[in-house]
Amino acid sequence: MFLLGRIAEIVVLGSDESDARARVQANVRASFDGMARELRLMALGLADPQTVATAAGGDPLASRRLFAAADAALAQAQGTDYALTAYAIDGRPLAWDGRPSELPLDRVQGEEAWFFARGALGLRLVYVTPVETTAGERVGAVAAERSLDQATAPPADAEAFRYRTRIAPVSIELRFEGARTQPDASAFDVEAPFGGTLLTASIAAADLAQTRDRWQRAARSLALITLAISIALLCGPLLDWRRSLVRAGPYAAGAVLIGSAVVLSRLVLRLASPADWLGASVFSGAGYPAPLLRPLLTSPF
Repeated sequence: MFLLGRIAEIVVLGSDESDARARVQANVRASFDGMARELRLMALGLADPQTVATAAGGDPLASRRLFAAADAALAQAQGTDYALTAYAIDGRPLAWDGRPSELPLDRVQGEEAWFFARGALGLRLVYVTPVETTAGERVGAVAAERSLDQATAPPADAEAFRYRTRIAPVSIELRFEGARTQPDASAFDVEAPFGGTLLTASIAAADLAQTRDRWQRAARSLALITLAISIALLCGPLLDWRRSLVRAGPYAAGAVLIGSAVVLSRLVLRLASPADWLGASVFSGAGYPAPLLRPLLTSPF
C-alpha cells in the first residue's frame, strides 16, 4: 500500500519540484482558459446587434428578448455565480441576469477584453465584447462574468489572491503593470484566449513541499491501516487454533496472543490516524476533553 501511495504521488505531483511546478502551471492555464472561453461563448449568445440596438431605443419587446436570452444562457451554468449584462453604447444596462458587478465605463465602452473585477462579490473574471453591426457600427456591449470560488481574499497588507488548484495553491497578482521588476522563477503568466496576459501567478516552494508531505503522510497512514487490519484478521485463525486446544497452558497462551493482536492492531491504528493528513472532523480528537483518555480517544476513527 505504501508503494502504491508513492507511485500515485509521482503520477500526480511528478518526481521532483520542477515537475510539480509544471503541472500546477498547466492546471492553472487550462482552468482559466476554459473559464475565459466559457464566458465568451455566453456573451456572444447575447450579442445580437439588432436586438441590442432596438432595446437601446426603448423597445420593450427587444428588452424582453434580451432578458430571456440572458436567462437561458445562465440556466445552463450550474454551481458557480455567473452574471450576464447587455449594455447600450452609452454604458447603460439594458438587460441582465445573475448578480453583475459595477464595471467601469471605460471597460464597457472599450475593446474586447478579459479582466478581473474585485468588489463586494469577491474576485470575478469578466469578459466584455463590443456589439457591432455587419457594417462595423458599434451599438453596445455585452459583459459576462463569473466568481472565482477557488480564490480567497488576501490579507489587508497583501495584493495577491490565493487560488486553489488540484496540487497546490497559487498566488494571483491583480496589479500586472510593473508588478515585477526582476525575473522570478516562481512566477508564470497565463494568457487570454486571443493573446495578452490575463494574470500573473506564482507558486511557493513551501506550498509544493506541504502538498508532497501530505501525500507521503497519507501513503504511510494507508499502509499502517492495511497492516492494522491484517493483524486484526489474525484473530480468526488464532481463535480456531485455541478451540482445538485442550491443555490449560496452550489455551492461555492462545488467549494472550489474541489479546495481543487486538492491542497491537489498535496501537497501529493510532499511528495511522488520517487526522495527520485529512481535515475532516470525523478524524479529529479535538472534541474529547478527557486528559487521561486522550491517547486512546485521538479520533472517532
